[in-house]
Amino acid sequence: ARVAQTNYTVAPAGIYIYNKRRTNPNLWGTDDGVWEAYDATTNAHNVAFTNDDELYGPELSLAVQLRAQYGLEVFIVKPCIGGAALLSDITTSTLPGPWNNELRQIAIDYFLKRAVRDFPAFRPGVLPVFATVLWYQGEEESNLGRSTADYQAGLALLRSYFDREIGSLFTMKDSPVWNLVKPSFYRNAAEANIGTAIVNHAASFPRSYVIDLSAYPRNTDLSVAEASPIAKGSPNSTGNNDDN
Repeated sequence: ARVAQTNYTVAPAGIYIYNKRRTNPNLWGTDDGVWEAYDATTNAHNVAFTNDDELYGPELSLAVQLRAQYGLEVFIVKPCIGGAALLSDITTSTLPGPWNNELRQIAIDYFLKRAVRDFPAFRPGVLPVFATVLWYQGEEESNLGRSTADYQAGLALLRSYFDREIGSLFTMKDSPVWNLVKPSFYRNAAEANIGTAIVNHAASFPRSYVIDLSAYPRNTDLSVAEASPIAKGSPNSTGNNDDN
């Protein structure tokens, strides 16, 4: 049965994002990031497509829940590159792992490290605490027909790298919590292989949680009312808007 969902709040109070796409949307190396109040209609994009200015994702729900749970400000660093695979298909493997440069360089060097560097000027005297990694990836692997074993091995290596880099930037009492989204877009056998890899990964690593989207509508299934107040795109074959 379909699970209903409440409408979104575009700009929830106390939530901020490191907006990395200020001057040129596709030159990721440009040092142009700035901390801003989160607004799903203006700065939640951080993707590689110039026409996706209003794309937002599960970071919105997670941030709202963290804020409600702890009553603290929430700061989001969102490297999100559409169509990026976990493993590299066009370059040879290089340290620290066999991943596309979106994960190896952009996410850590161009987003996270610069966001941490710029934070003291945005919140003087505040010591940020790292809360969680939200891993939402796998659609491209489904398109490529990646095996469960290959994806699981690649994700384990990537996590070790991410945890090490995060630990070098924050004072950590324990390893970071990882929330891993089990993809549910194509809903086919190839995607199921990736979902199995993610579930296996979470069972193998402590402080890991799986977010299963299978009971929820996909972005192409959202009605106008469910997408409100963020509605873009034309009605699809089901009569619903193509919202993200």
